[in-house]
Amino acid sequence: MKKILLCLILLLFSFLIVSASEKDKVMQVSRQIFGEPIDTRRNLFNINRFYVYRLDFDKQNRMSELAIEPKYYFSTSHPDWEETEDFKPLTFTAYKNLLGQLELVKTKGNLISKDQIDIVGNATAFHQDHYEHSLLETGFVFSLDADENTPTEIKYFRLNFRKDRNKKISVKPMTKKND
Repeated sequence: MKKILLCLILLLFSFLIVSASEKDKVMQVSRQIFGEPIDTRRNLFNINRFYVYRLDFDKQNRMSELAIEPKYYFSTSHPDWEETEDFKPLTFTAYKNLLGQLELVKTKGNLISKDQIDIVGNATAFHQDHYEHSLLETGFVFSLDADENTPTEIKYFRLNFRKDRNKKISVKPMTKKND
């Protein structure tokens, strides 16, 4: 009888541990890394004066997308986040550091393939890298005046974890996030 009771307790305990949603786990890790959200409805966390970290989940509370995006994408609901003339894109070092932090939130997996051609639009070169568990879309600042000494700057990047992520994606330049 004691063995049966012990098994039932262990089974209940394991169910409680497993029942924590991916959203709960991701939000907890995100809070540890980035602090409390600055917009709980949209799951936005402050990165710096110009950028936010955004989380999207599907209806089953599974991670669908992690993104680092300019705050001005959300200026419709946050008027104080309008794009300013002194906007600073991410440096390549900051991009790599943030990508490493996002890896702690949810792993993108091993690199499978890199796109050979970037799509250019709205002064942004869009590039996609396909990983085992995600698709990394990066928007690089593009300039016709750039040369080999021009530092690489990043406007935004997103990790897409959706099941359909490897379908051909039509990339559209984004000026403001629909919020």
